[in-house]
Amino acid sequence: MKKSDKGAKLKKHIKNFFTKNLTIKILSLVFAVLLWGYVLMAQDPVRTKRIDGVNIIYEGESELLTRNLVIANLDEEIVNTISVLVDTQLTKYADLSAANITATVNMKTILSPGTYTIPVTVTTNEGTVRNTSISPSTVTIKVDNLVTKTVPVVSQVSGDIGTNYWSGTPVLASNEVAITGPSEYVSEVSKAICDVNLTGRTESFDEAVELVLVKNDGSVVSKSLLTGIIPSVGVSVEVLRKATITIDVPKALTGVEELPSNYEIIKAEAVPAQITVVGSEEDIKALTAVSLPPISVAGEKEILKKRFQ
Repeated sequence: MKKSDKGAKLKKHIKNFFTKNLTIKILSLVFAVLLWGYVLMAQDPVRTKRIDGVNIIYEGESELLTRNLVIANLDEEIVNTISVLVDTQLTKYADLSAANITATVNMKTILSPGTYTIPVTVTTNEGTVRNTSISPSTVTIKVDNLVTKTVPVVSQVSGDIGTNYWSGTPVLASNEVAITGPSEYVSEVSKAICDVNLTGRTESFDEAVELVLVKNDGSVVSKSLLTGIIPSVGVSVEVLRKATITIDVPKALTGVEELPSNYEIIKAEAVPAQITVVGSEEDIKALTAVSLPPISVAGEKEILKKRFQ
């Protein structure tokens, strides 16, 4: 038999395989897939899934406070989430997430200041946690005495109120404030600064301003290290309209017609020639010049100087 005949028969055989009884073959494939799915569902084999971003619950903070203790970790030192491997049934695999897992750190047994390394306990109802996979498996907690300290409050002005407005000295509702937190950090606070920003102000105001806590060297102490409400203080600032007004000297002169013969006024001016005044918007708009009390030049032969307040 020629090679060409063998090739033709092979092609015909392959064609027949894919075209004859096609319906039966499709049904057989579907049945096989369904059977495999049924077997998987019936057996429900275990699969391992990695879960990231599991939030840690820190238990026992209220117990610490009753003992006048407090967590003293900086923000960047606090571990908030972990990663873990969970063995779970195939039917639960797709839906398993961080929301199904509980991670806790128990601080209830801490009785005194110090640094503690505490294991992270992880549980779930959707499978079995591989304890050796918990990352990180421990957290370091610094605990300090909880103290309260009173520090002075000082005001400082920042921002530009603009050339057409004037601001008075800030008046604080209190000249001191009590702060509470870890002894290590509270002891470093020397004062609290009330920063009064005048940018864009066009009228008087009375409001609460959050305080900035600083050390003796001027560096800022993070408010995240404190407990309770972030300290603030009430501050009042008077803001008025401002204008520069020309002093009208000639209009104040009297007795000009009584000058000695061959004498005349060469110049009449104020030093300074203008003054700055502040007041309400309505009052400032009504001002055009400043009038002086009458100044008599009758009989004058020399330079005349007058002082007014």
